[in-house]
Amino acid sequence: MGSMSHVRRRFQIALGILGAICVIAAAATIFFVTRSGDTEHQQFQLTRSQVQTQMRRIIPPASVQGRVEDARRQIDDFYKNRLATEPSAVYVELGKIAAASQVRLGTAKYELVDTELPNVQSMTVEATLNGSYVDTVKFINSLERSKMFFIVDGIALDERQGGGVHLGLKLEAYVRGKA
Repeated sequence: MGSMSHVRRRFQIALGILGAICVIAAAATIFFVTRSGDTEHQQFQLTRSQVQTQMRRIIPPASVQGRVEDARRQIDDFYKNRLATEPSAVYVELGKIAAASQVRLGTAKYELVDTELPNVQSMTVEATLNGSYVDTVKFINSLERSKMFFIVDGIALDERQGGGVHLGLKLEAYVRGKA
């Protein structure tokens, strides 16, 4: 029986040591989690402070209203100077660019659609052009540099007999209404 009590005593000591190790591990875990949470919170606050400082430096709050007014003025200028006042202005501009580029404007199909913008309509144009390759390139360059705002959505180029090309063109223009 003496040996059994001796084994039981050792077992109790081992359990006590394991229990103490578990308590120490739990305390250490709680300590480090709490401490790392504080560190993460401090790091977050530091980063937040740096972001706010950078934003004040980039866009000072006092100048925001002035920038908004400048943006509105620029939008108004864009509408006034780059958008057609009526659909016929788009036809005229395309005709001028074609004549200056020495290409023949063939068929043209126009579709006018309302947009989400107030007093602005989108005009889709599908047109065909004939001319030399160089002249069609000049036409596209002139179209991109035009004072009127055009977005080229698609181009199809076919070679014709005698060195000419046939250009299928899909583009968008915008027409502003009278406000």
